[in-house]
Amino acid sequence: MKLLSKKEKLPKREVFLKKALLDAQRNLQDAYNGLSNASEPDLIDSYIYALNAASLQYKVILRDYKMMVSQKSALNLRAKAVENVINVQCPISPGLVRNRNT
Repeated sequence: MKLLSKKEKLPKREVFLKKALLDAQRNLQDAYNGLSNASEPDLIDSYIYALNAASLQYKVILRDYKMMVSQKSALNLRAKAVENVINVQCPISPGLVRNRNT
């Protein structure tokens, strides 16, 4: 059985969140369109509820997406910092370094 690393899970979550954001945007737009075309009080109430629900859904998904992107960029920055530390070469050759005690 193959264990999946975090790097393999991130793209799936990213794709899921992008699709969910698009769905939430469509739901929000549908609620706005329905509300602008409704004339009966009951329909107006139902579109207001749908608008509130779609708005909250969009906010939550957007927050999760932003958090995922910031975590992903933080991981990339850490990886680059580690690479820089590993690849940094000493500007002074070891033969030129003096001992402080002498």
